[in-house]
Amino acid sequence: MATGSFGSVPAGVSAFFLRIPLFIHEQNIVSGKANVFLGKFATKIFLAFPNSFFPNSKSVLVGNPVGKHKSNLDKRECYKKLELDINKKTLLVFGGSQGASSLNSWFINVLGEISNFNDWQIIHITGKSDYVRVKNRYVNFKIRSVVLPFLYPIDCAYKISDLAVSRGGALSLSELSFWGISALIVPYSYAKDNHQEYNARYFQERGGVYLLKQEDIKEDNFPENFKELLNDSDKLKLMSKNMKDILQNDALERICEEIYKYIK
Repeated sequence: MATGSFGSVPAGVSAFFLRIPLFIHEQNIVSGKANVFLGKFATKIFLAFPNSFFPNSKSVLVGNPVGKHKSNLDKRECYKKLELDINKKTLLVFGGSQGASSLNSWFINVLGEISNFNDWQIIHITGKSDYVRVKNRYVNFKIRSVVLPFLYPIDCAYKISDLAVSRGGALSLSELSFWGISALIVPYSYAKDNHQEYNARYFQERGGVYLLKQEDIKEDNFPENFKELLNDSDKLKLMSKNMKDILQNDALERICEEIYKYIK
């Protein structure tokens, strides 16, 4: 079972020559070169999104596996655990497991604008290297918030969040889809093959997110669609419903079933 990157190529080619069944999973809309190459030899190709890079005869659309074993969390307990107000809406800001410095910088520059929306509070996951800088900026604003360098497990944050600001990684988007959280997606512009923007466009076309490009978050620019979502609860609920319906949420089970059918 291979999920891409150059490290999977020698193992995948070896499997082909040794007649060992090879399964691959493509997480993104734009396929990486390793998976495109290995797709020629694969027994079965699992796709997170519809994808024209691979032959239909070997492809199965399954979505991305996400951790969902705690989806029945007690919401009140999550508010209590994170020391947040159950009567306020929650904005989740995160840039992936390593954080995102430029995303953090823009967000703390518009904190003054966000603090005017009294019915919102913030969970900001900064990444370890940016924690002190971001944390210190929150001191200047009267806004209910919890600022963390890292959060694992993140289930409680997802459970109580109404809106997210995030990068466009496939797994982040898949998790937001599973939890039904609408989002403002700011793709990392240097991602390989610009795959984060293509991922975000897929979700935007289906009404679950708004796509913001890097130029939209320069300095203290506060985009109109951000204001709209902070102001309009009905729009937020509609986008959250759309988000929930975009991806299948049984990817792990379906992958296992397909492999099991093949090996009997």
